[in-house]
Amino acid sequence: SCPFEKRIGEPMNGDGPKWVCDPHRITKLAKARKTQDPTHPGCVVYSIGSNGDFSFELGLQNEVGKGVCEFHIFDPGNSE
Repeated sequence: SCPFEKRIGEPMNGDGPKWVCDPHRITKLAKARKTQDPTHPGCVVYSIGSNGDFSFELGLQNEVGKGVCEFHIFDPGNSE
């Protein structure tokens, strides 16, 4: 059970946005880690199979702050 859920990403429908549990905690911890050691990311996010829709990643970047987290997106797309 999650005390505070938030849907991250725009628009709020479709497969792009995702539900995140306590995103304010991610923001707080990531900024603290980044402040402690500016050479390392505050958090690392791996996304697999975004199908060209990066609304979640952009939404999370807006939530935590630009440059705080490191994002890795693996999107094989339509690899026929």
